[in-house]
Amino acid sequence: MAGDLARVRGTTPPALTAAGVHVRSGSTPSSTGAVLLDGVDLTVRGGEVLAVVGRRGAGTSTLLSVLSGRAQPTRGAVHVLGHDPAAGVDDAVATLPSHAALFDHLSVEETLSLWASLAAGLRSRPRVATDELLDLAGLGTSRRELVRSLDHGARQRLQLAVSFAGGTPVVVCDEPAGGSAPGTAPALAALLRRHRADGGTAVVAGGRPEVLDTADGRELLAACDRVGVLRRGRLVALASAAELVDRYAAHGGVTALVADAGEASSLAATLPGATFQRVGGHTRVDVPDVAADRWRAATVGLRTLVQVHHHEATLADAVRRATADRRVDVRPADTQCRP
Repeated sequence: MAGDLARVRGTTPPALTAAGVHVRSGSTPSSTGAVLLDGVDLTVRGGEVLAVVGRRGAGTSTLLSVLSGRAQPTRGAVHVLGHDPAAGVDDAVATLPSHAALFDHLSVEETLSLWASLAAGLRSRPRVATDELLDLAGLGTSRRELVRSLDHGARQRLQLAVSFAGGTPVVVCDEPAGGSAPGTAPALAALLRRHRADGGTAVVAGGRPEVLDTADGRELLAACDRVGVLRRGRLVALASAAELVDRYAAHGGVTALVADAGEASSLAATLPGATFQRVGGHTRVDVPDVAADRWRAATVGLRTLVQVHHHEATLADAVRRATADRRVDVRPADTQCRP
C-alpha cells in the first residue's frame, strides 16, 4: 500500500479534479438555495481509490454527483480525465447507483455480458472478464439464475459488478456500506482492489461515522488509499485512514454512562466532538479523542458517572473529531488537505 500511495502522490496524472466547487440547492447552477458544497478543491489521481465520509448532510452525495456529471456545480470546475463530466463522459465514468437497468428475464451472466459490450468507447484498459467479475461480486454460483429470482443482496452485488463490467477508467459509487445488504461491502472492496490493480480510479461514499465503526465500513475503507472528510460542504481533511487517526484521534476515545442527563449534557459540551444519547435509564456520552488529563479535568465534580470505557482510536473517532463544531487543541497543520 505504501508503494501504491507513493505512486498516487507522485507522477500519476489526475483522473478527477475539482477546483473551487460550490453547489447550492435548487434545480439549476444559478440557484441561490442552501449551500451544499462550499469551495471544494480535490485531486484524485489515476489508480487511486478515495473514500468520502462525513456526518449526515455533510455533502457527500452532492460531491459524488458533481464528480460523476449527474449534477452541475453552481460555481467552480470539475474535470474527469481532462473533460467536463456534465458535457457527457459516460464512456469514461461508471456510477452507482447505476443508470444501468437490470432486466428480470436475463440471467446474471447475460446481464454482465450485455452491459460490458455496451460500455464501448474511452477505455484505458481492457474490461474485466465476466467470470472474474462474478467471483469478485460473490455471484459465481448464481451466474445462470434469472435476475428476477435474486434476493436484495444479490441484486445489489450485480449492480456493483455492472458498474465495473465495461472497463471504464473511473467509477463513482454513492453507496455507503451501512445501507447495503450483507455481503455487499466485501464484494465492493474486492471490485475496488481489482479496479485499482488495472490502473482504474474510484471515488466511493464511505458513510457516516457510525458506519465506519461497523465490520462493513472497515472492510470498505481497507480498500481505499485516502479518505476525504466533509463538514458542512467543506473538505476539512484528506489523508490516509492511518494519518487521519494519528492527526485527530491519537489519544483514543471514551464512552461513558452518566445517570443524570444534565451532567451528561454538560460533560459533552466541554469536549470537542462529543455526542450523547439516552440508553435505558442512563445517558451515554461518546468522546472521539481525549487525553487522560483532559478527561480527568472534565469529570471533576461529576456525581452520577456510572461507567467509563476507554478504547483505541478508530477512523470513526477521527471523523467525529475532524467534523466537530468545536475544533480546539488541533494542530494548525491538521486542517490542511494534502494533494
